[in-house]
Amino acid sequence: MRKHQSNKTSSLRVRLMLGAALTVLMFILALFPALQQIFTSALEESIEQRLAADASALNSAARITKGQLRMPEKLPDEEFEILLNLCKGQDYQLSEKAAEIAKEFFKNRCENKPDNYANA
Repeated sequence: MRKHQSNKTSSLRVRLMLGAALTVLMFILALFPALQQIFTSALEESIEQRLAADASALNSAARITKGQLRMPEKLPDEEFEILLNLCKGQDYQLSEKAAEIAKEFFKNRCENKPDNYANA
């Protein structure tokens, strides 16, 4: 009799575990599309904000020279990103002070470019 009751208890445990696992699996499958939509919309919003910031920076960096609108080839942030990527490629890391100096340098260079400026 004891063996029979033990088998019922273990059978019940197995069924409860399978039911719980199935419930969790269904919950995860139901949430997946919602989570994917949230991630996609957050990514799109982030890209839109970056594009809006870049457009604003381009508008503020544009200059009228001799009746012509001159747009910068690169923005200071883009040139700073190139520096950061070059540093990462060589396993260097800029200190906060060096990063501030570099940002100021690129800002001044983009605002006061000579006519023969080349960014290559």
